Amino acid sequence: MANFQFNGAIMNFNGITFGVTSFSEDAGSRAEIDVTTSSDTVRRSIIGLKSVPTLNFGFIYNDERSTLDNALVGCTAANMTLSVTKDCAVSSLIGPDAQYYLMGYNIAGDIDGAIVGTIDFLKQ
Repeated sequence: MANFQFNGAIMNFNGITFGVTSFSEDAGSRAEIDVTTSSDTVRRSIIGLKSVPTLNFGFIYNDERSTLDNALVGCTAANMTLSVTKDCAVSSLIGPDAQYYLMGYNIAGDIDGAIVGTIDFLKQ
């Protein structure tokens, strides 16, 4: 049985290596299209197109702001990798040729705490 561990995870986007604290992936979902007509006795539906996958990461801020701002202004996707540990060895969970658009980021801080952030991506 393979065990994937998040401890030791390394995320790199657009040349920045982030100190990630968490991540989540929405692999996409399909819409349900209602095709019920007035002559039907029960609702009918068909499946729609799959939505685009998204990723969200929590990270410890380490002066990445200018590179992130440039990625928000740009019109192209950039490479992303996410390496995790699997059975005590490094395993690639995302990448090495995965292309993602930076959709936005937030940073915040509290007294007696590190400046942290969240960052959102859309798969190309």
